[in-house]
Amino acid sequence: MSKNLTRLLDERRPDSLVVLQEVEITVEARFPPTVRDPDLVVVNRSVVDRNRVRVDPSDVVLVIEIVSPGSRRTDRVMKAYEYVNAGIEHYWIVDLDAEPDERFLAYLLREGTYQRVGALVGDRVRIEVPVALDFALEELTQP
Repeated sequence: MSKNLTRLLDERRPDSLVVLQEVEITVEARFPPTVRDPDLVVVNRSVVDRNRVRVDPSDVVLVIEIVSPGSRRTDRVMKAYEYVNAGIEHYWIVDLDAEPDERFLAYLLREGTYQRVGALVGDRVRIEVPVALDFALEELTQP
């Protein structure tokens, strides 16, 4: 699923952004640091030039978590809390086993909290920021 979502993002993202997998985000820097390893991270291109495996929240434009069995509460509660406190502006959760209206959740950071953005129309994701996308959820599971 992450490969398909990466492909969709890569096809539409502006040149100033890059989609990364297997990169950590330092969500709290004090010792010992708290780090998260999201499924996908969209960062400013300058991060890639530094060749980093761990990025600061200020470099992150979007975090995407793909829910796996047993991670729903962590992704929806704990990680959302940590990403808000780290100041990450956009947070998406993909959960194809959730109720139909919660299979793709998009959040935008406003006034210290995540506000849900209407992104799911039936079985299609339609969103404009930070990357304009329009795709059917089934595209995420195709080989």
